[in-house]
Amino acid sequence: MIFGLALNVGEGLDEIRRIASLTVGSRIGRVWVSYSVRGRDPFDAASVVAAANLGLRVGIGALSPYIYCVDEIKSRLLGLVERFGERFDLCLGLGDKRVLEDLGHKVSHSAFLSLLTHALKSLRGDLSRRGVRIWLGAQGSKTLALSEYFDGVLLNHCSVDAVRWALERMGSARWCREVGVCAPSYIYEDFEVDMFAYVRRAALKILAGASRALARDLNLEAEYKQALTYFKNLMQEEGCEEKIVSEDLVKSLTITMQASALPNYLNSMRGLGVTEVVFGYPISISTAHIEILKSTLARYVTEGIFSLDPKVPNKIYYSPSTAVKCKGLDSSSQRPQDHM
Repeated sequence: MIFGLALNVGEGLDEIRRIASLTVGSRIGRVWVSYSVRGRDPFDAASVVAAANLGLRVGIGALSPYIYCVDEIKSRLLGLVERFGERFDLCLGLGDKRVLEDLGHKVSHSAFLSLLTHALKSLRGDLSRRGVRIWLGAQGSKTLALSEYFDGVLLNHCSVDAVRWALERMGSARWCREVGVCAPSYIYEDFEVDMFAYVRRAALKILAGASRALARDLNLEAEYKQALTYFKNLMQEEGCEEKIVSEDLVKSLTITMQASALPNYLNSMRGLGVTEVVFGYPISISTAHIEILKSTLARYVTEGIFSLDPKVPNKIYYSPSTAVKCKGLDSSSQRPQDHM
């Protein structure tokens, strides 16, 4: 299993350099660099991460094809590969629908899926030849149905029930694709109210960014309606977040737990077939909590409670005998064929 750290979109380049340096010599093998239309450039951030820790693999995204054109993604990623070697991955996803609409995009899911598959076809050949794996950033069932065409799927789900739900909607691709989970995270030894407030707000944003259909499928419809109301500035009075986002909801939408509970969580993900767990904001803003995460991962990996091997024993990887399970794979390249 691979462990990753997702950087907050608000972190500047100096802060990114400092955080990436903290991962040197740790069990954290990848840093994911997200983007914001109002934040710093993700490709610049990725170059800082790559330079700060030569042992890291660096993921960029999820990038929205509504924001970044194919030519820019390709040229800038290949430029990073030229400078730092074949250490980069790309994740494609919708992005924040509310932000896209504020920018004037009329977002429909069918149009997004068409744009996404076009981007993948245009990028795959050149990037794959340079060792760039292309991941799908997904939440809902319609997007997850495209999993077989990507090298991996990065789920914005983290509870056992939600991940199991997502895997079921991936179909046969769940057996022959890398599967990661990425979520806001707070791993602690001593509980801190301020950090919990950060993770509560992150959970609220995830909930508001989901579709109504997804919220219904995950039995979060009532909380979803409350979250939308919150972001329409109708419920901004002090303490309203606590009313909307309960501790149980935080646990279902984020990786929030005492450090001693982390091994059991990782084992449950591994048992489902998850190959990568990515710890996101707010853990990245606190040096102390990054150190807690590092020491917890190091201690339990050393003690053999879970393995760094990303190939889960019960996960079926492609071979001629699994061609039926993994339709859409080209047996010569282990990449999706161009028949989307």
